[in-house]
Amino acid sequence: MATLINGRFLAKPPSGVTLVARELTRALLAEIALMPQCDRPRIDFAAPAGHLPPLPPGFDLEAHRSWLRLTPGPRSISGEQMLLPQLRGARQVLNFCNAAPVLASRLVVWIHDAQVFDSPDSYSPGFRLYAQSMLGLMRLRRAEIATVSAYSKSRLEAHGFAAERISVTPNGGDHLQKTPPDGETLARHGLSPGGYGFLVGSRARHKNIPFAVQALLAEGPPELDIAVAGLQQAGSYEGDALPAHPRLRLLPRITDGEMRALLQGARFVMCPSLDEGFGLSAAEALWEEAPLALSQRAALPEVGGDAALYFDPQNPRDIAETARLLCLNEVRHMLKEKAAIQKKRLTWASAAQTTLTRFLL
Repeated sequence: MATLINGRFLAKPPSGVTLVARELTRALLAEIALMPQCDRPRIDFAAPAGHLPPLPPGFDLEAHRSWLRLTPGPRSISGEQMLLPQLRGARQVLNFCNAAPVLASRLVVWIHDAQVFDSPDSYSPGFRLYAQSMLGLMRLRRAEIATVSAYSKSRLEAHGFAAERISVTPNGGDHLQKTPPDGETLARHGLSPGGYGFLVGSRARHKNIPFAVQALLAEGPPELDIAVAGLQQAGSYEGDALPAHPRLRLLPRITDGEMRALLQGARFVMCPSLDEGFGLSAAEALWEEAPLALSQRAALPEVGGDAALYFDPQNPRDIAETARLLCLNEVRHMLKEKAAIQKKRLTWASAAQTTLTRFLL
């Protein structure tokens, strides 16, 4: 039985969810290409006009036509709902971005978190209605659900999804490694190696960026600048603005090479979320073996393991004290050693192997 991959994510604005879709697709194709030809599952990839699937390095599309076929795919929500059920026939449809064609008879859907239920104030009313309705339909359809952490699985169960229909496939964090660091990044943004703390997060309220920034500026190490990336990410987010401050650097949209340079140069990397289905920026930081401070909530302890320090994200003194601890060389060295072990658990190859075993073989 062939599997159809819903490629609408290729036409969507960049986000954490679309990054997962791209990297997981790339890793899946790489894993299948390594299999004996007789064992390879057939894949039909529904790509929007003008787009190709994310291909592994050196992947020759023509050489794999026996099991990988491209077919026209949707660019919009309406196209997703009307076109894909017709393309699907008797096949299952893999959907990586929290939504799926409701009329298709066999669905596998990546639902990354339950934040539209648990943190509804982070989203605009229109997006919240759409997302809650879509997840409600997936629950009623009893779709097969893949999610990215045990925490997300527990929250989906709390909102009525059947436990036996949910499997956990953790994300990878090694996607930045194929891009060299941009050596001019720090100078371009007025930063010095080891002279700043680095936070990554959208404007969504549950990311808790303004609260953490204010705590760091008021009570954290006074010699450090605070750099923040991700606030330019497109999305239906509602959150507080960050105040102007001479030690605060609000970065524009950054490339993968810039991200690597910023992670490598930071005195510490902090993720202060109140709710998090996984925490891609934490996984990326582990792969750079950066000193890591994580909120003790949600899925972040699953990602960081013992390779991070944890804090109460609503306690400004705890945030500031954790930042001060991460300025100690012995703490930084200890976390670097532990990150070298923890990061090996968070690879896209591992995520692809789990996906193959669970849904395609």
